Amino acid sequence: MTPALMFFIELLWLGLFGWYFATDYGARKRILALVLVVVAVAMSVAMIYPPDKKIALGLDIKAARRS
Repeated sequence: MTPALMFFIELLWLGLFGWYFATDYGARKRILALVLVVVAVAMSVAMIYPPDKKIALGLDIKAARRS
């Protein structure tokens, strides 16, 4: 994922977060909360996928994999 795309997604997420705090309607607030959580989880998964290439292993785990 390119940094520019990530920036605009996070900017959209920030706008939704502001809208969540500004709204007074319960149903709209629940839908916005759901969208915020889904976007946050999707971005978290996108940041670490594929885990073999994105997560650096410590020395102890590297040594255990070789054995």
